Amino acid sequence: MAEESQSPEERLKYLRDRGVTIETPEDRASSKSLAEQLSKLKTGDKGTTTFTFVKIPHDTTKPLSEEKATIYSDERCHGDQLPALLASRFSHGTVNKTALKEATPKGLGGDVQNLPELDPNHINSMGGSTEAFRLADDVFLYLDEVGALKQLPINKRASDIVAQCGYGTGVSISGDTYIGRITTSFPIRNLDFNLEDMSQGAAWLTRAAQQNLARQSQEGGRPGGISAEELSTRGGTADGYEWKQDESEVEITFTSNNTTKADVKVSFHPKKLDVKIKNENFTLQLYSFVTPDECTWQLSDGKLVVTLEKREEGQTWPALVES
Repeated sequence: MAEESQSPEERLKYLRDRGVTIETPEDRASSKSLAEQLSKLKTGDKGTTTFTFVKIPHDTTKPLSEEKATIYSDERCHGDQLPALLASRFSHGTVNKTALKEATPKGLGGDVQNLPELDPNHINSMGGSTEAFRLADDVFLYLDEVGALKQLPINKRASDIVAQCGYGTGVSISGDTYIGRITTSFPIRNLDFNLEDMSQGAAWLTRAAQQNLARQSQEGGRPGGISAEELSTRGGTADGYEWKQDESEVEITFTSNNTTKADVKVSFHPKKLDVKIKNENFTLQLYSFVTPDECTWQLSDGKLVVTLEKREEGQTWPALVES
């Protein structure tokens, strides 16, 4: 089929090569119709239920916010409703022709010079497109499915969360995003996800990396991620120390040489470590909780080695300190 005769829907097949799932026009029309119905519902309407979700603006000067959605409480709203509800929020912007060309495999021609850009009017007519990006078994990140091709600003906070959930630092998230929760058994329903769930110690986040990496292993992995084995022993380096971990402990080796016992003062707290070595002071706000009474320190080859006992055994720390 000549490129000039392709429909807008057919042109969107180019986006599939960036991992984007494109709905059929019929599927999209059905979702859009239901979303329009849901947009007219109000909290407390008969036969409805309300759930919360969180918005993460790409602009880091803007705070996270909690939003509510009202849906039917019967089978009409079985399944995750956020993709349809959020689609209209992703109807703005223009797909960049250069970005689209770079994303188009040469086997499909690669030349989009004669293809009109997907302008805002067309995207609005499609109702926008939402990608549901799995963060954990029951938690998903919702973003503009073609945000990268629109060259939307990078959302650093959302990208950091994706990295913490086991995808590594190679996945960049663009534009405003949202996080929501669903049930893990059928029928799938939307559940509350609150601002409190965004804390570093939230239960879902402490489990996310293991859950996600187990699924990656089953599905053959994901570019930019790291293996479960790598993550379970993940460590790193920083100015003045290096660290590593296993299922139950985190070990931190401070790089100052020729350290003696008289040079050292260590204080353990549930989520903080204070260390003084000679004239250097370290205050580390830890990624997760430890059991202070079971933490220890020792000198090894003239260096201070601190061992932290994880409060939750088996939990993987994506980082030593809070971001």
